[in-house]
Amino acid sequence: MKIYNKLTFIKKKQRAITIGNFDGIHLGHKKILNTLYIEAKKRNLVSSVMTFYPHPKNYFSKKNNNFTISNLRDRIYGILETNIEEIIIKKFNESFYKISALEFIKDLIHKLNLKLLIIGKDFHFGYNREGNIHLLKSLAKKYDFEIIILDDFINAYKERISSSLLRKELINGNIDRAKYLIGNNIYISGHVVHGNKIGRQIGFPTININVPQNIAIKHGVYCVYIHNIYKFPIMGVANLGIRKTLGDNGKVLLEIYLLNNTVNVYGKIIRVEFLYRLRNEEKFCNMEELTIAIQHDVNNALEYFKKIMDYKNTLNLTETPFPMKGDLPNKEPIIIKKWEEENIYNILSELNKNKPKFLLHDGPPYANGDIHLGHAVNKILKDIILKHKRLLGFNACYIPGWDCHGMPIEIQIEKKYGKYLPTIELQKKAREYALEQIEKQKKEFKRLGVLGQWDDPYLTMNFQNESDEVKVLSKILEYGYVNRGLKPVNWCFDCKSALAEAEIEYKDKLDYAIYVAFKFSNNNSILKKFGINFKNQFYGAIAIWTTTPWTIPANQALIINANIKYSLLKVNSSYNNHDLLLIVAKDLVENYLKTLSLKGEILSSIQGKELLGEEFYHPLYGTDIIYNRTAKIFHGDFVNIDNGTGIVHSAPAFGIEDFECFKSNGFTDDEIINPIDENGFFVNSLPFFGNMKIWEANEKIIQFLKTNNTLLFYEKYNHSYMHCWRHKSPLIFRSTHQWFVNMDIIPKNSNKSLRENALSALNNVKFYPEWGKSRLYSMIFNRPDWTISRQRQWGVPIPFFIHKKNGQLHPNTISIIKLICKKIEQYGISAWQNIDIQELLGNEVNEYEKSKDTLDVWFDSGSTNITVLGGKELASLKNLTWPADLYLEGSDQHRGWFHSSLLIGCMLYKQAPYKALLTHGFVVDGNGKKMSKSIGNVILPKEITNKFGAEILRLWVATTDYSGELYISDEILKRVVESYRRIRNTIRFLLANVSDFDPISDALQNDQLLEIDKYALLITKNLQNEIIQYYNKYEFHNVISKLQNFCSEDLGSFYLDILKDRLYTTKSNGKIRRSAQTALYNIALILLKLMSPILSFTTEEAWQYLLNNNYKQSKTIFIENYHEMNISDNANILHKWNQIRIIRKNVQNKLEKSRMTGAIGSSLQAEVEIYAKSNEKILLDSIGEELRFVFIVSKVTIKETDNDLKIVITPSNGIKCERCWNFCNHNDLHKEHQKICNRCFENIFGAGEIRYFS
Repeated sequence: MKIYNKLTFIKKKQRAITIGNFDGIHLGHKKILNTLYIEAKKRNLVSSVMTFYPHPKNYFSKKNNNFTISNLRDRIYGILETNIEEIIIKKFNESFYKISALEFIKDLIHKLNLKLLIIGKDFHFGYNREGNIHLLKSLAKKYDFEIIILDDFINAYKERISSSLLRKELINGNIDRAKYLIGNNIYISGHVVHGNKIGRQIGFPTININVPQNIAIKHGVYCVYIHNIYKFPIMGVANLGIRKTLGDNGKVLLEIYLLNNTVNVYGKIIRVEFLYRLRNEEKFCNMEELTIAIQHDVNNALEYFKKIMDYKNTLNLTETPFPMKGDLPNKEPIIIKKWEEENIYNILSELNKNKPKFLLHDGPPYANGDIHLGHAVNKILKDIILKHKRLLGFNACYIPGWDCHGMPIEIQIEKKYGKYLPTIELQKKAREYALEQIEKQKKEFKRLGVLGQWDDPYLTMNFQNESDEVKVLSKILEYGYVNRGLKPVNWCFDCKSALAEAEIEYKDKLDYAIYVAFKFSNNNSILKKFGINFKNQFYGAIAIWTTTPWTIPANQALIINANIKYSLLKVNSSYNNHDLLLIVAKDLVENYLKTLSLKGEILSSIQGKELLGEEFYHPLYGTDIIYNRTAKIFHGDFVNIDNGTGIVHSAPAFGIEDFECFKSNGFTDDEIINPIDENGFFVNSLPFFGNMKIWEANEKIIQFLKTNNTLLFYEKYNHSYMHCWRHKSPLIFRSTHQWFVNMDIIPKNSNKSLRENALSALNNVKFYPEWGKSRLYSMIFNRPDWTISRQRQWGVPIPFFIHKKNGQLHPNTISIIKLICKKIEQYGISAWQNIDIQELLGNEVNEYEKSKDTLDVWFDSGSTNITVLGGKELASLKNLTWPADLYLEGSDQHRGWFHSSLLIGCMLYKQAPYKALLTHGFVVDGNGKKMSKSIGNVILPKEITNKFGAEILRLWVATTDYSGELYISDEILKRVVESYRRIRNTIRFLLANVSDFDPISDALQNDQLLEIDKYALLITKNLQNEIIQYYNKYEFHNVISKLQNFCSEDLGSFYLDILKDRLYTTKSNGKIRRSAQTALYNIALILLKLMSPILSFTTEEAWQYLLNNNYKQSKTIFIENYHEMNISDNANILHKWNQIRIIRKNVQNKLEKSRMTGAIGSSLQAEVEIYAKSNEKILLDSIGEELRFVFIVSKVTIKETDNDLKIVITPSNGIKCERCWNFCNHNDLHKEHQKICNRCFENIFGAGEIRYFS
């Protein structure tokens, strides 16, 4: 239903309208409203009621002495109970009163689109009631609307039902007659207000509501029902009047004393239903007489309710506004908005600023594109940890960051604006693009429920960050780690740049594998080495195997292992009618002959060292002068006999080991042949293959080898090969001049190399999971020097000046960098493009060239422990710590951010920048396949949040053992949703059953609790200790497992199952119910806090309802610490009740079998006889009569036996109590209330039953 208080904007639909004051919705009104609904529906019109406020009679009477039956709210309630669609409330004031009859009707037509008017016979309207039925008929004809005029409603006693008649009966106190005229009971609603607490002082605390001072109901004492507190009405006795005994100022007040119930409802709107009039309001001589009278009223009210009792209404069926359905996709954004509006993260930071620090340093995601599930997993794991740490009492700040420079953004700019933008322009557009992407990703991260410093994240492209990064470069240059040189680096032809190890991925590639012959240049020397005298003419060669035919033109050496034996092999194949002799590693001869389908014999074998220095002709020798060279044999430790021939063909320009071997044998950079350009083409000057793409030249090279009689064998070969992680294109090693961080020199600030310091530093790092240590250790141990330079535009510059002739750095480089850093701090990296070289170098300006290289993006992110955290020197000034307590990223970051951060930390401080590393696996689909757009199995986080809510994503992350691959599918998510529902239902049960509990005034001390409630608190306390330990070890799947098991087994199947009888049937404010509620309240506090790091939205929602206006300590659960519960197991309660639970399980199994056979329905229909050994009998007897509540049966008998436990179930022959559903014998039924048992009677009308154990 819609309610309007204006007529100016609601014309859209055609309306059927009735008009009246509707003071007290009586049977006459209901006839009009029913007719309105039916006739409007027939004509497809909107049914609308127009009523007035204030009542016109009250407007005309200055003294306001016209009696009112109902206030405006109650009039609306009355109309709401019909099917009417709209209520229009018109303010009755001077201007409205003076509207003419004609203008009034015109307003209805023009503003409300009137098409049907339904009225009574005495309807008048307009100024001085000038409009009558006759005028109305003529206006209807003129303005084309219908009129229906209804006759008065006449009852069986020939009375005309009207508000006047109803008012008269109420004034005279004839409440039953008033009920007859209305068709139901009289109601008054209002806000509960604070009184003067006199009722509380005399033992009858009341809730009070203000009522209209001219209320028509006769003052007096009434039996009432109170609505809008619970689903069911609460019994009460009410006084309507001016409180004559207290000598108040004559103000009319409705005071209600709740029978057998106490509840805090201040500020709420309640509805009071008048049932029965007990007496008139009286004035008593003193407070003692008043107290006696009230007690008498209460007793009379109780007797009245006994007569009319619906026993269901006496149960404590409390409720909570915390809904069963989470509606997470719609509710979560509201909670996020609340966190933002209330500035929750900053409040947390301020509250925790003096607490011990825990720093999780955020590994920056790249600022490009939508976030994927890997991002979501990462951010959720971080959020879980930080929320847990805050609950533990740490100052756990979270500064999210973004990696902003590098190839992907540069590619996006090139796609949009072309490849030839000036660097300054490209950098400007790249910065703008990155900011757009950051805002997009930030919104998606916040949607996951992650709390953090989102308003001020760190960005690697912030001017200060860029400047500080160059300072890091300057420092490691000063220490001697950085050098420039020619070296093979991972090269991408699409990027046209060197790549870091972390930018490489491996996938299968189909190549040619070839065996090639390098002819002996000195036959006699070779034969002599092998100690043989071969008289026949022969063709002798050393055989190599390679999967990179394109490297053959650049061959400059052959590498063997001096410690391996090599054989001279005579093959049963001729070469130009000459015998064919080949050198192959002895252990590979058999495999070689098999592969080439040949036979042969070993003539002789020698150690590899004997062959060192021998020379062999290039396999293209004789085809062109450029290939008329020989290849000398060198030693290399890396050569093995895993496959091939045991001899490596070496093109130093295209392999790290080849390069190092070549250089170690005295060759210079200038002597290295490098015929491939940055785009992957052979240079034009290379004979036969110039201007060919290297991959396309393979077949031509094979053909030339064949023609030159040096190709021994070739085949297609599928192998794992390195590819660019961005372009997915194959890479090569290519020698270029780059800037390197040397892993093995001894720097100025240490007596150990970077490799040694880094490996040593790992011993002080905690790894989660532990295998991460060996993985990172192996990578550091085996890695080459770090290529830190890139040939790109969008990156932090390497601001060096290099001498044009000797290639050396300017001698004042360190001081020059300081000046450049100040410029970058002001203008960002574009300052390097605009730098005034003359100003920096003076007269030397023409001797030096400016570096165009930029820093590897892994240097950007790897240096954030300095640029963001401040390093050792500045961390405390930033209120941060160094090293960070934790780095947390995907397992690929062992070769990425973990790696680069470790190297930078060790170069500056000989220490890792983190105390612990946590790695998670990759997200795969339900079949274990990597997510791929081409396969069509990609699931985006926003798809899950839109469908299920971020809470389900968070729960999935926590449920999964993230140390391996994280499987996800619709089926998996459905299981997570089901798990979430069970958890939510547990929370809802707890909230509902403490909704009438005030922890300040109602909670009991531990020694007052029932034994089972103590047990419940003890197992909850143990649960908290276990879960906190799992959180500390970052084992979140165990956290969820424990929580689910506790909610299902300890609570659902045991404690809450037993508790329902006590919660629902015992006296609402009795001690045994308050004992249960004390336990439940503490359990709810503990569980919500334990769940909150994972189920952040649900627990935040539930927290508001748990506080229930009584415990407003914290506006958010995240300001809290874990709940401390001062309870100990001095009486060995845990052991006792654990034993009882075992027996209870056996009883439940027997009960279930009886249910299956149809012997019983519910367990309460059963009586249990237990034959137990002495110790078990003593245990069970200690619970006494209350054991039936533990087993949820109507009767339990214990008998001793020497045999094993035996349980006998028999159906009860007793009578079922209508209220508690227990079966009892006839004597246990109450004499006056035969439908309920004595226990229930005591709980309704007496002091309540007494229990000690359950």
